[in-house]
Parts: sequence; structure tokens; C-alpha cells
Amino acid sequence: MEAASSDFDKAATRKECFERIGKLRGGARAAASLSICATLKSLSSFQNARMVLAYTAMMSEPNLAGLFWGSMKKWGFSRVGSDGLLEFYCIPTPYQ
Repeated sequence: MEAASSDFDKAATRKECFERIGKLRGGARAAASLSICATLKSLSSFQNARMVLAYTAMMSEPNLAGLFWGSMKKWGFSRVGSDGLLEFYCIPTPYQ
């Protein structure tokens, strides 16, 4: 089976996103993160989900903490353990 051809360049898109995020400062970065959270909250897949996998944002990433507020979902987070293996944790909504 042949892979579908696409003009989409994931590496270039990621680079552009990180460059654009890097130019945002203070309030603009927070506003952009809240806008992303609002968009995600409006998706039926998010509204219908009982569990959502998320991440703790670094400065170069959108802050998704706005998704937690008022959301009665379980949240999954990962971290690298002391043995170097990826560990997953499930917690109820951290802020209610």
C-alpha cells in the first residue's frame, strides 16, 4: 500500500509554530493559550470525552491549564521516570 502524498511538511510547520510562539510575550502568550483552550472546549470530541491526555506546558508550548477549570473529566499525564521509561498518571480534574 502506498502512502498518500501530501504537501504538508510537519517539520517545517512545527518550526514555524515554535517561531511564532517564541515571539509572543506575556499577555499575548496567555491570550493565545486561552484562545486555544476555548477552541478545544468547543469541539464535540472534547465535550464527549471522559478522559483527556494532556501535558504540562513548557514556555515554548501553549498552556492548556484553561481546559481544567470546570471540567468534570479525568486527565492523563505522562512523565519520564527515574528508569528513563515513560510513566502515565490519571487524575480527576485538578481544579474544581
